[in-house]
Amino acid sequence: MARELLSSDAVASRTHSDPDPPMRPTLAVLASNTTALSATLAALAAAKEEARALGRSEAESFDRRLREIEQDERSSRLERIVNLHLAAPDAGREVREIRSQDTVRLQREIDRMAEFHRLLLTSRSWRFLQFLRRPFGRAW
Repeated sequence: MARELLSSDAVASRTHSDPDPPMRPTLAVLASNTTALSATLAALAAAKEEARALGRSEAESFDRRLREIEQDERSSRLERIVNLHLAAPDAGREVREIRSQDTVRLQREIDRMAEFHRLLLTSRSWRFLQFLRRPFGRAW
């Protein structure tokens, strides 16, 4: 053994060859890696589709429950209105009168605010203020 280590052929072969030759993957290793990668991608795509389907089903069930709740509220509200009207026909008229009074009051308030806005936009002081603001940015 010692002779083999000291022989010139063994020394020459050790000194002229690379200490650690680079690992070159073989075609079989690359093919198996590609196969594993494509299998992983297929599994991810399947998981993504499964998650999408699960999310869609959850959203549909939530939407269905919400529609049922709204339908129940709507039917109970209609039931109360009908029962109120059947129990006291004059009470419905009072409710309509109150609503019409509120509507008239709100309409007057809107008209008053619209008139104030129109007067503000046409006032001299507002126009002067906007003239002073123009160099600094948009008019209000």
